[in-house]
Amino acid sequence: MITKYAFATRVGYAPNNPNKVNQDSFILSPNINNCNYLHYFGVCDGHGQNGKEVSHYCKMKLPTGLAKELKHNSHDVEGAFKKTYLKVNSDLDDQTYDCSLSGTTVCTLLFQGTKIICANAGDSRAIKVGFTDPNGPLDVTALNRDHKPDLPDEMERIKARGGRIDAFRDHYNNNEPIGPARVWLKHEDLPGLAMSRSLGDKVAQSVGVSPEPDVLEFTLTIKDRFVVIASDGVWEFLPNEEVAQIVLPFYE
Repeated sequence: MITKYAFATRVGYAPNNPNKVNQDSFILSPNINNCNYLHYFGVCDGHGQNGKEVSHYCKMKLPTGLAKELKHNSHDVEGAFKKTYLKVNSDLDDQTYDCSLSGTTVCTLLFQGTKIICANAGDSRAIKVGFTDPNGPLDVTALNRDHKPDLPDEMERIKARGGRIDAFRDHYNNNEPIGPARVWLKHEDLPGLAMSRSLGDKVAQSVGVSPEPDVLEFTLTIKDRFVVIASDGVWEFLPNEEVAQIVLPFYE
């Protein structure tokens, strides 16, 4: 049973960009289709010049789109998620802002009675946290995988579509790699996307970056207490267990 939910967001720190804009959006949609056992939550982490607009669009359209799909076929939740993500991604083509080099990750959870279904495209992440003994260790489970370009199956798809995967290179230090693996056009140094799935990002999608989410289902048990959904601005710096410990006092 969902008893409480909350959100917190702040702009990321960029020392060379004091005017950096917060491009994150959050989804809080309890009781979708007026069902007291269906609740939908998520995080959209925008990036690129129009990332704020893209993440906000997904925040507004994903809940209504998923609700519509589930009303038509409540037994195929995975199909409903995939149709909704792909439809919202396609509809971004019709917006007034340019999504060629702008997009958003999307990590969302549907609570369906004792089930929790995670649909993820990108490198945001959800975890569930449980414990039997309040003084004992926490049981922390990741509900999705981060979609990074150097994952073998993601790399295979991108290369098959003509993409190139490489990190930034330090031309002053023997061309050494800097930072994470990124997606590039074969013969151009763009877009340099550090994830293999997202919504928007039309240039990256032309070489295999996918808007289709992974969909995983879990069963909630009596030991499960809370979930956390966050962008890579959290997971890049903190392991799952430390995030769980930080949130635990607010749960208590």
